[in-house]
Amino acid sequence: MKLIKLLLLILLFGYCNANIPEKLVGKWRVIKFDHSLNVFNKTEKTELNKRAKSTTYEFKKDFTVRVTSGFTKSSKTGTWYWDEYREKLVINNNSVLEENVDTLFIKKFKDDKMNWIQTFSRTDTSFIYLKRVD
Repeated sequence: MKLIKLLLLILLFGYCNANIPEKLVGKWRVIKFDHSLNVFNKTEKTELNKRAKSTTYEFKKDFTVRVTSGFTKSSKTGTWYWDEYREKLVINNNSVLEENVDTLFIKKFKDDKMNWIQTFSRTDTSFIYLKRVD
C-alpha cells in the first residue's frame, strides 16, 4: 500500500511539473528578494531589495521573456525554457555569454505566487519571491 501511495505521489509531482511552462506564461512582479551574500552591508542589501522589487518578468507562450526594471526604467528581452531533466527554469538574456543565462530552481509554485532559488556558488544563493500581476 505504501508503494502505491509513493508511486501516485511521484506521478502527481511529475504531472504538476509538466504544467509549469503553461503556468509561467504571464506577468510576474518581484515582491521580495534576499540572498546569502555576506559582502553587502545593511544599506546595500536594502538597495538591492528595492531594485529587485521594481522588476517584472513577462513570460510569453512563444518562449520569449521581457524583464523590466522600474528602478532603471529599462527592459530587456530574451528567451526562456523549462529544463524538465533538472527541473529548472532557464532564462537567456539574448547573449551567448554564459553569465547572461539565469538558471532558477522553482521552490514553490502556486497559480499566483512563485519562489525562485538561484545558486551562484556553494555558499552564494539568492531567493526571489514573485507574484502574478496580470
